[in-house]
Amino acid sequence: MMTKDVFRDTENTADQMILIVDDNESERLRMVLLMQRLGLTTIYASDGEEALEMAKRYNPGIIISDWYMPGMSGLELCKALRETAYGADVYFILVTGEDRQQHLAKGLSEGADDFLTKPYMAEEINARVTAGKRALKSRTKLESSNNDLRAQLEASEKSGSRIKDNLASAAKLQTRMLPPKNSVLGEFRLGHIARTAEDLAGDVFGCIPLNEEGDIGFFHVDVVGHGVVAALNSFSVARLLFSANAAKVILTTNGKPSPAHTVVERLNEYFKSDEECDQYFTMVYGVLNSKTGEGQLCQAGHPHPLIITPGGAAKRLGKGGLPVGLMEFSRYESVNFSMEPGDRLFLYSDGAIEAENKNGEQLGFLSLSRRAVTQRELPLQDWLENLESYVVDWTGSETMEDDLSMLGLERIASKSGKMAEIQ
Repeated sequence: MMTKDVFRDTENTADQMILIVDDNESERLRMVLLMQRLGLTTIYASDGEEALEMAKRYNPGIIISDWYMPGMSGLELCKALRETAYGADVYFILVTGEDRQQHLAKGLSEGADDFLTKPYMAEEINARVTAGKRALKSRTKLESSNNDLRAQLEASEKSGSRIKDNLASAAKLQTRMLPPKNSVLGEFRLGHIARTAEDLAGDVFGCIPLNEEGDIGFFHVDVVGHGVVAALNSFSVARLLFSANAAKVILTTNGKPSPAHTVVERLNEYFKSDEECDQYFTMVYGVLNSKTGEGQLCQAGHPHPLIITPGGAAKRLGKGGLPVGLMEFSRYESVNFSMEPGDRLFLYSDGAIEAENKNGEQLGFLSLSRRAVTQRELPLQDWLENLESYVVDWTGSETMEDDLSMLGLERIASKSGKMAEIQ
């Protein structure tokens, strides 16, 4: 007979304690034994209501819950935890027997961080839990760093420091790195918006011409956190991608565009975190031929890109994947897509879908995508600004809790048949 506290470490930190929730006793035991092999302090619950009480009492850093349970489901448990002080930051992994995109999207919209699909292997659980532990550790270090920076900034302001002026200069430098709004590349028009939560942005995006055949690379990056630390990391990512060396070594292979997932894997190796520095980030990287509209992209922990057609169809792209720099030797997948005249490719940071109203409710993927469809007749830049206003209105405040950025690529009809340059 197992007790609620299966075993304990001498140092019981949040990232070392895990709560298993499953109404099936054999599955629960199997998972507990797997966690024991990983050296984790493990507690368990047989239903959602009991799990809420255990979470409140022990404050675990990671929760693995079965989706389907009598009474409160794993999805309902996740949503309930997100509304509490003790469960808002927990790393929540849902176990499900289904891997349909709509099914997983529902879980993400309710606050799940990751998924395990039955049947699962011990190695897969190990990888998911390791990712959760690193995310919790990074969050703690980042919060500590941000608190230290805020304290330093406050002290500098009182003493007449020039830090504010330096931050303003850095913000201008970040703005200059962004592509011009309504610029044209081949048969594509580019638009964007960028709203920062603090003085500096942790989001960065852009387009990079790769060759004379009309291939362009595009990216949208969201560095973990926001403020000075995130801005420094995002600046280093953008500077690398825009460098001449990146075009030769990272973005292309023998003069041809490298597969999107290969580029992300190369970046994952380059920006791998270590004990001294956690610098992971989510991103979408893609390659698009600006003459034909044929493209390929790779999603690494970033919100799903969308293609919006003139007729009002919305197609979600991407395979999910782990953030870049989070785990060494991570592997990623590319997806192919094509765009017809009038189609729009829409990329955005999680500051859009995770924006909360005064009741603590997130805007969500479905609300944002519906708005994108209903407002599609607006010109590209007006369309993006309309979506920005929609997110800001949802929060009821001009001050954002997280950086908000959007990038739009629209295929336009070619009038001359000639390759247009960035304007």
